[in-house]
Amino acid sequence: MRSDYTAEFESFSEQFTRAWYRFTAGLDTTLDLEPVFDRFGYLFTLEQIQELAAEADGAFTDRDRKAARYLRAAAIEEHFALTTRALDEAIADRDAAATVAFNGQEVPFLAIRSRLRSEPRAEVRRELARKRERVVEGANDLRCERFEKHRDEAKALGAVSMAVLWSEALGVDHVNVAERAGVLLSATEERYASTLATVLRDRVGVSIGDATRDDLAFALRLGDFDAAFPARRMTMVYRDLFAGFGIRTGSQENIRLDLEDRPSKSPRPFCSPIRVPDEVVLVVRPAGGFADFGALLHEGGHAQHFGFTSADTHVAFARTGDRASSEVWAFLMQYLLLDPRFLTDTFGLGDALELRRVAALERCSMVRRHVGKLRYEEALLSGRTSLSDAASAYVDCLGDATLVRASRCDYLTDLDDGFYVADYLRAWALEVLVRDYLRTRFGNHWWTSRSAGNLLKELWSTGFEYSADEIAAELGLGPIEFDPLADDLKEGLAA
Repeated sequence: MRSDYTAEFESFSEQFTRAWYRFTAGLDTTLDLEPVFDRFGYLFTLEQIQELAAEADGAFTDRDRKAARYLRAAAIEEHFALTTRALDEAIADRDAAATVAFNGQEVPFLAIRSRLRSEPRAEVRRELARKRERVVEGANDLRCERFEKHRDEAKALGAVSMAVLWSEALGVDHVNVAERAGVLLSATEERYASTLATVLRDRVGVSIGDATRDDLAFALRLGDFDAAFPARRMTMVYRDLFAGFGIRTGSQENIRLDLEDRPSKSPRPFCSPIRVPDEVVLVVRPAGGFADFGALLHEGGHAQHFGFTSADTHVAFARTGDRASSEVWAFLMQYLLLDPRFLTDTFGLGDALELRRVAALERCSMVRRHVGKLRYEEALLSGRTSLSDAASAYVDCLGDATLVRASRCDYLTDLDDGFYVADYLRAWALEVLVRDYLRTRFGNHWWTSRSAGNLLKELWSTGFEYSADEIAAELGLGPIEFDPLADDLKEGLAA
């Protein structure tokens, strides 16, 4: 592996991530990535991508081959970003400047989703959603152009389609994942539909046949439990959780909590691995509520994974790799909020049956939604679905999966680059296996075990070196299948 390339790639990652952190954390008012790409754009040319492919083919060891393959996949992603940078900036600027007239106010377009989640009146949600859709549709010509440019670049790289390119680059058979994940829909359909109908009726007053994505989001908000999840306790819960693993978060010099309240700071917690493992920032703007706590624990899992990555880890394994092998640790921490023992110990909520029922529905809905998204994205990126038919295919796939109506206009806004949707599904499936392993080995309160913490730190130390499937094999869990996840989802809905 060429040391000059890895050193430059590491510098690029640090400067790119720092710029995004400062913008999203509200420290900078604009996101200016042009100097970063002007300096490092040469790393992501077609020639460099081809050189990385040749380096992987000629590697003497499996480890070197994997490192070159990981870097090539990251280079492809950044090559695509460079190709459509002007379009991405135009779309972002348009979204940031757009407002809609509503109830005598000008509502920023970027705030509409949040407004819809907290609007109790169905007719008002419908009106505001229609206004949002018109804004989205106004930029879909740019999104179509962006998609077509990415499709052309995939062909320039010698792939017959974007689907084939990403499957080969990431080492994941996305067709196979989509087929196997289908069990998540069939196995959970009856219980999901029943719970969904009840929750929509009881919490929103909307029938399942009339429900939209926004109705579901409002039903799942759990605002009636806000008092149990006050903002002032967020950092304490984070601290106490990892203290159970023997990790003193207050003494971690390499993992910093950004808690300042800035006007343009993201309301949702996020993790910025600026220099792995030496500078990791967990950004929190405490608002409180069940969802906010879940996001904090999710991003806290990412932060600890990056923070405990060994300083000797190859750059490729510190900055790139199988994204499911990081998401699994985030989900592992996040879904402690579904464990009645954790809820009792941490929040004194007892059984909290209604909270657990709605939270389990939210999790099942998200998993099912991602199955639908993967089916849609695989068909679109493979070329089996044309761009002209994509909106109808999106509505059908998402509607069949979630049982609520999707907006046609979102057929490109809801499209993830690089099949990230499949990584989430694989991480969800692995999380169930890892959680069961930890419970069996360390007891029902495994999150209070320092031995469990030592095991997690050992796994985290390898960064992204091991794929999700290799982590499962290392722990003796067998191949990652989706049936255990389906069973776990059904069990949660039955609580």
